[in-house]
Amino acid sequence: MSHSGPKSFSLKKGNCYLYPDRITIQRTDIQGKFLSFMESKGIHGAYIYYVIAFVGLLTATFLTRLIDNYFLAFFFAISALGALYGLWVNRQISYATHIPRAQIESVAYAPAVQGVSRATLSILFRPKKRLYRRKLILPNATHQGTSLADTAYWMMREEGLIQA
Repeated sequence: MSHSGPKSFSLKKGNCYLYPDRITIQRTDIQGKFLSFMESKGIHGAYIYYVIAFVGLLTATFLTRLIDNYFLAFFFAISALGALYGLWVNRQISYATHIPRAQIESVAYAPAVQGVSRATLSILFRPKKRLYRRKLILPNATHQGTSLADTAYWMMREEGLIQA
């Protein structure tokens, strides 16, 4: 009996579907739907958080300067610079929901460290000239995470996306 649909596995917040020509990530929460919408409009989701933080911190810097609280103004200004640094460091992160297989350069699997981190799959892909990274976070061990992470790893290996 052959399996006619795409291969799929669970993620922390959604599912990943492996088609012959693409990988599709479906998030079921409101944040995921919002980020998917922003990606479809050409705005990278990682930028949104840092720009909001930067604008908020600059506003706080200005307001605390108006009330002559120089310590807080300095603190907010340094924090705003931290938000700019975060924007620079995370410029390659993507929340893309559809990744064509032709654009995928590599897929890396990082196993879970019990009590510290979850298992993840990092997909490096190049839609145009720039290299982007899409990180897929797998379920934790309390939700059968070990077996689900192993299943995801072997599916990606069977599809030829992870090299042994």
